[in-house]
Amino acid sequence: MRRVALVSTFPPTMCGIAEYTQFLAQALMERGSDVVILADKTDKPSTPYKDGGLPVVPAFDKESEDYPWELLEKVKEINPQIIHVEHEYGIYHRDKCLPNFFMSVKEMKLPIIITMHTVFHSALKDKNLLDLQREIVGLADVVVVHTVFQEFELIYQGVKPSKIWRIPHGTLRMEPTPREMAVKMLDLDISPKSSVVATLGLIREDKGLEELIAAAKELIEEGKDYYFLVAGTPQQDSMFESHLSYYQKIRKLSEQLGNRFIFVTKFLSHEEIRAVLSLADVFVVCYPAEVYMPHYSCSGALHLLIGAGKPIVYTRTPRLVEIFHIMPELDYSHGNSKELARRIDLAMQDRDLRGRVRGELGRLAEETSWLKIASKHQELYKILAEGKFG
Repeated sequence: MRRVALVSTFPPTMCGIAEYTQFLAQALMERGSDVVILADKTDKPSTPYKDGGLPVVPAFDKESEDYPWELLEKVKEINPQIIHVEHEYGIYHRDKCLPNFFMSVKEMKLPIIITMHTVFHSALKDKNLLDLQREIVGLADVVVVHTVFQEFELIYQGVKPSKIWRIPHGTLRMEPTPREMAVKMLDLDISPKSSVVATLGLIREDKGLEELIAAAKELIEEGKDYYFLVAGTPQQDSMFESHLSYYQKIRKLSEQLGNRFIFVTKFLSHEEIRAVLSLADVFVVCYPAEVYMPHYSCSGALHLLIGAGKPIVYTRTPRLVEIFHIMPELDYSHGNSKELARRIDLAMQDRDLRGRVRGELGRLAEETSWLKIASKHQELYKILAEGKFG
């Protein structure tokens, strides 16, 4: 059996890539793959351990310039047949560290897969980052992306189409938590029968929460009996202080709405995520469109919402492309809080729309279930291990 080394951050590191890797690795293991996680060392034991049956080897300090050599030693210890790197620029530095690791792996004659969770657009002003992207993509044997935007941007930049595999982001389908239990679990002072509008995920300046507060104010002043829930914590990365400052500003701005605008400020467990998904009637994703023009990515939080099967009010940004065709009547123009308010009310009140969205999101969730996404990865691993790729 082929052993795959998945190089990535991993829980309890508070990172979307860590969560992604955990879901993918668990699904691969369920389908019989031999997977070992070469993980970051943050908040982990100093020696290998098991996470739900998954072998995890704390392998690198992502803050250290020496991480390529730390990783290389662990690769030699576990003797994999394939190296698969889950890539985000905030994890592996914006320098020569990752290319150096790749060149050492190539000397060992091991095939390299890199999943590019972010693809920089050719219009990016920082040409050094574009050069770094070209270098790491060039050194990899296969590049995995999640969306058509990412795929065709790389092709435009000169990457051979045959080198790119588009595998969608996985979707987790959870059994719903009874609303009474969800309210208690999240420690909310509302009735389980309340109408709830929610946004879910790590809090950063690009989440557009000012716009949600403005829309909530308009709806509440109209007499709408809605509660608004922001579930998540400021993202812990190199810009944490900035994210924290933004969160504090949003908290202060929301005070005008009293107990109608609620925060659950923590890195949510899977059970707490399920509680939010179960309690909300409508979800809102307020990404400012212009923020994502220099690069293309895919929203992991969006796939949690897809799994819930409820209406999503959203901005028309590339990272949300998967839901454009499912609920076009629920997109709105970023910067227009009045339009956002109208879309929220439509999503809450239109039963026919809610029924149609539930069915179409259910089909998308099934197509992108983690087990099916794992199967696509296994197909790629098989082709690569047999030397039939390219």
